[in-house]
Amino acid sequence: MPACCSRRSACCASSIARAVEYPSLRAQLDQPSRKGFRRELLQPQERRLLERTIELAQRTKAFDYKKLPKTLRLAVDSRPLTGASRVEDIVNLLGHAARKLLECAAAPTEAPRAAPPSLLAVDGANATVSDTEADGLHLTELACAVDRPLLGTLAIIGALSKQASAFDRCAPRGDAAILHWSFEGGRPQDITVRGASSKKVDACLVAALNKIRAPFDARCGAVLHVGDEKGAREAHARLPTGE
Repeated sequence: MPACCSRRSACCASSIARAVEYPSLRAQLDQPSRKGFRRELLQPQERRLLERTIELAQRTKAFDYKKLPKTLRLAVDSRPLTGASRVEDIVNLLGHAARKLLECAAAPTEAPRAAPPSLLAVDGANATVSDTEADGLHLTELACAVDRPLLGTLAIIGALSKQASAFDRCAPRGDAAILHWSFEGGRPQDITVRGASSKKVDACLVAALNKIRAPFDARCGAVLHVGDEKGAREAHARLPTGE
């Protein structure tokens, strides 16, 4: 092994490159020399990489630990890996780290919460949508029995959104209601409203829904939020769960 490799990282890197090209030189790359190369070449860049990551996050404000998604189930602190390449081969180090990650991911965690039961009862429903907003319309549930589920659902959401302002005027301070209806000949039929705060709101929602037109027949149900969203969420919590 060239003597310079115990002193100069560049020389050691050059020797490694030559060993890859010429197998006869591989025997010269003994374990102490490789450790010296990792110590001299990798350690400064390794620490600087971590420091640069922190600086970038602070400058761009692209990461805020206070705004982590609620669905996050596993977080890993990689700081203990700093400098570990000085005492362990990099491939083995990464392998051990990957194993620990898999062990953490496979460990028992709190089971995700079950989805709340549906508030709708639409026989033969073949198209369902949850928590959607479109042009001011907010539906926490939509279920329909329709011949062309995908196109039919999009068309119904589009038709309902045209009355979003009219729905909101029914309860400006916020309300929620469960609606069921059918489209026959393109017109709403058999409209029922449950859970709204008053009969006046019921009548207003029915009047707004009666103005909707659809290019097909269908049976639908929807959980609708109207007016102020905070008030609508509070009203939603009071909606009846059964017929």
